[in-house]
Amino acid sequence: MRVCLVVPSRGGIEPLKETLPITIKNSTMSNTGIVVGFDRDEFRESWLEIQTSDKVLACVEKREDSLGAKYNRCAQAHEAELYLIGKDHIALSTYGWDELCNEYAALFTDGIGFLNVGKEPNGEPYPSILGVTRKVLETCGIGLMVTHYPYWWGNTTWYEIGHMIERFLTPPVETSYPAGFPGRYRRDVKFWADFFYETRPGRAGLADKLLKQMHEPPHRRRHLAMTRAGWIATFEKENDVL
Repeated sequence: MRVCLVVPSRGGIEPLKETLPITIKNSTMSNTGIVVGFDRDEFRESWLEIQTSDKVLACVEKREDSLGAKYNRCAQAHEAELYLIGKDHIALSTYGWDELCNEYAALFTDGIGFLNVGKEPNGEPYPSILGVTRKVLETCGIGLMVTHYPYWWGNTTWYEIGHMIERFLTPPVETSYPAGFPGRYRRDVKFWADFFYETRPGRAGLADKLLKQMHEPPHRRRHLAMTRAGWIATFEKENDVL
């Protein structure tokens, strides 16, 4: 299997100067792709300072209207069976992170599943980086990231869908953050939380599409149908915190 780490820049290469060398050093698969997304109005020659491996590809295009669209553009630049939704301020600090993620993703024998990679540093229930298999993307048809949310809701889209079908694995991969993290303010949180709440039926529908493609025995399918309401109740409580 091939692994693609997607890392859009969010305003320059400064965070990448610290995180990308660590991630490159710890990559051990020859066919791993690390796609760094730039907008044309922010790309600089200083890119050469961090382009220290032939695994790293700069994806430079006109600025899109959303970060989700930028993720999708980058994902299309390197074909893979597993995509990791990276961030410019996160490094993959475990040696062989790509081999470990590859091994765990291969356990989804029907090709449908998600990976929890690393932990958020402030106690959030989400992984630092979320892995999505190609079969999930092909089945759902919404791209690597939905385009109508800010980043954290796009990531949470897969978090909810993955738990609805109970297809999460956690490889022993650690992540690291730069000094001073977090450094970005999350805007209009209540608005997006309310919008995310209202669109949950659509995520349940995508979970059903995946379930139809999954190789699961009848008793397992009944279990997943019975636990769906419990998962949704859990998600609603997480929304209420916001």
